[in-house]
Amino acid sequence: MSAESDTEDGADGAGGGKGSGGRAEPSVHQLRLFGVLAEELAVSTPAPLPWSQTREVEIRRVGADSGHVVRKEAERAELTMLLAIDPAGSTFTCMCWGEVEFVLRDAAGAGVALLRLHVGVGLDWHRWGGPLPLLHPTELLRWLADRGVDCGA
Repeated sequence: MSAESDTEDGADGAGGGKGSGGRAEPSVHQLRLFGVLAEELAVSTPAPLPWSQTREVEIRRVGADSGHVVRKEAERAELTMLLAIDPAGSTFTCMCWGEVEFVLRDAAGAGVALLRLHVGVGLDWHRWGGPLPLLHPTELLRWLADRGVDCGA
């Protein structure tokens, strides 16, 4: 084994290689370690939902004209907990619209976010790139059923 091959590919996989000009280039592992790939890491972290702006949530079957409206702060807090996603989960590319939508509205009644529940898959928001797994899917379905929301499941 030559000295140059030792430099290009260290035994631990973290060594840098020689690029143009003969200088050592850092490995991907080293770049991540020092935060150079922060943009890549930021993309993998889902955007937070705008709960602080939300004053009411309309919950309805996708395509329905109306549904259950949550206005009470305690009920919104409970729903917020039930809609918690697994930020480490991977998105699932789905071609359907989902079964239930959650329209988050501010104090003036303007929509601040539209979330869609894909039963058995997760929760989707356009800023995530696909549905992410829920932390409490069974409890959410029970909570929705208690309020007369048809999930089609």
